[in-house]
Amino acid sequence: MSDASVAILYKSEQEHAKSFHALEEKIEKARDENNTYDLGELKDKREQIQKKYWTARKEREALQKTVTEKSQEQIQKVWNEQLKVFDDTIPTLIPGFNETIAKDIREFALKEGINEKVLDTIIDPNIVKFVNDYRILKQGLNKGTAKRKVAPTKTIPVKKAKAAKTKQVDAAQALRKRALSKDSSKADQDAFLRSYAERSLSNI
Repeated sequence: MSDASVAILYKSEQEHAKSFHALEEKIEKARDENNTYDLGELKDKREQIQKKYWTARKEREALQKTVTEKSQEQIQKVWNEQLKVFDDTIPTLIPGFNETIAKDIREFALKEGINEKVLDTIIDPNIVKFVNDYRILKQGLNKGTAKRKVAPTKTIPVKKAKAAKTKQVDAAQALRKRALSKDSSKADQDAFLRSYAERSLSNI
């Protein structure tokens, strides 16, 4: 209804402006013809139209200002309600949630390529929990990979030489154990699969 009222006032404003310009043309013509009788009457009409134009314009601008203020108030009200829901819910989804965790989640999201403007509009606690779960999962995997990379390789001293066949069996078992462990590397898994394929082909 507010938009309709603004449209009506704007249309009235435009009609008055059109009438004003039409009277301006008639006034110029009366001056050129030295028609003082019509000139005085036309000027009086122009003054009345001008008043109507400014009245319509002021009413439209005042209504638009009121509509804008009410809209902003409503947006702020909804935002505050959503913020309260967030504050009440997030501790149940992310235990111990505080400013430090919030900062870590935000920095992680930014590193993952999420636009900062988009982040500023997120107030759904479930989305924040999802991002945090992904952060913990990814950072946990990265730490695990780093530990495996820096872990020193343990060597077992050989007490006595073993037969070639025994060495092959021991090596295959050790490779199988490494490949099937939860901390296995991709290299161990690939080597195990190659070894398995070679043994399978040799039995054909």
